[in-house]
Amino acid sequence: MTIPNPTLERRGLARGLKVWIDVLLFLSLGAGVVFTVGWPIAAVAGHGRFDLSIPVSIGGTSFRPTHPLALAETASADILPGRLPLSQSPSLVETRGELRLLTSSFEPALVFWIISLVFFLALVLGLLLLRGILRTTADGHPFHPSNPGRLNRLGWIILVASLVIPVIQYLFGVWVLPEPPATEFPISPSLEFQEEWAFCGLLVLLLAAVWKEAVRMAEEQSLTV
Repeated sequence: MTIPNPTLERRGLARGLKVWIDVLLFLSLGAGVVFTVGWPIAAVAGHGRFDLSIPVSIGGTSFRPTHPLALAETASADILPGRLPLSQSPSLVETRGELRLLTSSFEPALVFWIISLVFFLALVLGLLLLRGILRTTADGHPFHPSNPGRLNRLGWIILVASLVIPVIQYLFGVWVLPEPPATEFPISPSLEFQEEWAFCGLLVLLLAAVWKEAVRMAEEQSLTV
């Protein structure tokens, strides 16, 4: 009976994940090139009108948007079998989306282009760091001295991006939309922090510290042997 080697299995898993990261990296680079080059060209071809996307909240406030809904005239408050009674004052809470608009103003378009470029660069850098970790692991060197540093930089990218990007998007929305547009329902610039990504960044930083200690212990063990 042949007993599978867990080390070989882990290396095979690392190779498979590296292929997946390579595909994501290729797609991200392609999307970044298409956007950074194709978006200005499309704007010029469209008679100088730039297509902007702005995160917005449906409601009068950016932090916890709430928008009351008006009931239709045919709505009834009767209790239907197996259903809850219809509330007389329903509201949309924490509803967010993206406002797409065309503008001929160059300054907002330039700022939007720079923000998007920084986002793509952070994404590509994170994928490159993760790819380096998987490459050394697939080669049989999971405790390579460079891996803790890569993981530490990846953690900071995730943490900073989860905190800074929402603020930048909010400030951009405040700048572009100084007054609420006259729409069917009120909208305002959105400010929504990604707590799960911030928590993920902290976990990656913790893992990097643990990995650094593991690398140190592996080096000491190899010197002792």
